[in-house]
Amino acid sequence: MGARRVFRALLLVGVFALLWPATWGGLTEFTIVNGNSMEPVYGTNDLVLTVQQTSYEVGDVISCEVPAGQDGAGRRVIRRIIAVDDTGEKPVFTTQGDNNPSVDPWKVKNEEILGEAKLYVPRIGAVVGGSSGLMLGIVAGFAALVVFWPSRPPASRSALRRMVIR
Repeated sequence: MGARRVFRALLLVGVFALLWPATWGGLTEFTIVNGNSMEPVYGTNDLVLTVQQTSYEVGDVISCEVPAGQDGAGRRVIRRIIAVDDTGEKPVFTTQGDNNPSVDPWKVKNEEILGEAKLYVPRIGAVVGGSSGLMLGIVAGFAALVVFWPSRPPASRSALRRMVIR
C-alpha cells in the first residue's frame, strides 16, 4: 500500500511538471480563445493547452501575445504560422487566424511563442473565466484529490466471515 501511494505522489509530481506554465518556468501554457479568428478549429471559450517547442514551422498552431502598439496589445492569441522568414539570425514567423481574411500585422519571433497547440477543451473557458492560474489550480486540486483520497484497506477474510455470520 505504501508503494502505491508513493507511485501516485510521483505521478502527481509528473503531472505538475508537465502542466507547469511557461510563464513560471515550465513548458506549457493555457490560452482561452476569445473570438472567432480560428474557427472552425477553435471557438470562443475553448481552452487550448500549448507546449513549448524548440522550433516551429508553417502549419503549426501557436499561442503568442499581441505585440505592443498593435490592436489588443498584450492579449494572448491562438494563430497559425503561415510563413517563416529564416534569412536573419533567428527565424521570424508570419501568422494568421484561420478565419481571418488577411495576415496579422505583426511578426513573431521564436522566443515570443508561448507554445504549439497540443490539446483543447471546448467551451471550458466560460467556467474558468479566462484565468490560466485558476485553471492550473483546478487541475492541481483535482490531481491532489485523486492521489491522496483515502482508500479503505481491503477487508480480511476473517472480518468478511464475521460479517456474513452475524
